[in-house]
Amino acid sequence: MKIGLPMVLALLSCGVMAQSNPAPAPEWKVLNEQSIALFQRGDVDGAAIAAAKALDAASAALGADNLRVASMQNNLAALYRQQKRYAEAEPLYLRAIAIREKALGPEHPDVALTVNNLAALHDAQDHFEQAEQLYKRALAIRDKSLGPDHLDTAASANSLGELYLAQRRYEKAEPLLKRAYLAREKALKPEDADRKATMKDLWTLYVSLGNYGLAEQYAQEGDVTPTEEQRRKLSIPSPSAKGNIIR
Repeated sequence: MKIGLPMVLALLSCGVMAQSNPAPAPEWKVLNEQSIALFQRGDVDGAAIAAAKALDAASAALGADNLRVASMQNNLAALYRQQKRYAEAEPLYLRAIAIREKALGPEHPDVALTVNNLAALHDAQDHFEQAEQLYKRALAIRDKSLGPDHLDTAASANSLGELYLAQRRYEKAEPLLKRAYLAREKALKPEDADRKATMKDLWTLYVSLGNYGLAEQYAQEGDVTPTEEQRRKLSIPSPSAKGNIIR
């Protein structure tokens, strides 16, 4: 719809009035913004304290089942995870998942976000079985709701691939890491940290498998694969202990 000049002036006037007499921000919002600012300055401890206060204020003002409260629970849990306060982080993630499932449905991308975060929490504690199931769930939701080439879907695929890589389950890790790399290669610049991280994972995978030709395709500065001569030496069986005994 085309807006005439008088209407434009009226809108601008309203904007000026709104800016000159802004409504005071609610306490939870002020505290949440403080938490974000502290985190951006690298003060994780201060950010966690502010985030906890913001969550309490938001729960009182908005109600325990509000979606904004779920977002703040997710954020506070992420800060606790950085502080390795795992026991405090887990119930926050679980509560956020429950709120989002009830309000948005079990296959919403916001549910997948918190499920993926909870998986990372278990991953950090070497709870491999729990982490695997949660990563799989997050990946399935993102595949369906966002599509297989979305960067969030790639992130879940990469995380699950890294979990398998850490367990030396290379046959499961390879397709997930390759899938994540293809999505990131398509969408991200060569210097992007996520793209480079997946390249590192694939290089590590193929070096571990002894497939140095493929490893070199993903090698970055500082990644050294064995030379042809070194590979030949690696393939020569070492003398047995018995053969080294002088009689």
